[in-house]
Amino acid sequence: MGADPGGDADDVAGEGLSWAALVNALFEHTPGSVPGVPLTGREVCGRANQSRPGRLKEPMLSSLRRGRAVEPGFGIIAAVADGFGVDIEFFTREFHHQHQDQSMAQRVQAANAAWPQLLRLAADINALPEPHRTTIQALITILATRRRDE
Repeated sequence: MGADPGGDADDVAGEGLSWAALVNALFEHTPGSVPGVPLTGREVCGRANQSRPGRLKEPMLSSLRRGRAVEPGFGIIAAVADGFGVDIEFFTREFHHQHQDQSMAQRVQAANAAWPQLLRLAADINALPEPHRTTIQALITILATRRRDE
């Protein structure tokens, strides 16, 4: 978890990143459950409330997005992070300072809680002999195509 996301909410990492800017970046760069369909507030709240129902409600998420909630509590930020599947570090100055040379899309990807596992999986697939890699890539393509068609 690391650093406390508190402090000057309007100046994360000295870049003028408000809570609204960060939440909107997550909406813009986090894929929805259906390829090509943007993530919805309802979906984010559903994910956030899986382990503890009622942690995040759509009106609060909307207030964060629109900049009306400027000093959210730690519990709300933790719920938002869970809802988007990112590490709570995404909401810290330190994270954005570390990734200052990256675009916001790259920062969202770096904060993705599943990213380390996906990176290991990709490395493992890459280490396979060529025929096995080709087979796995074909299976991934088939699965991706099936999901779009459903």
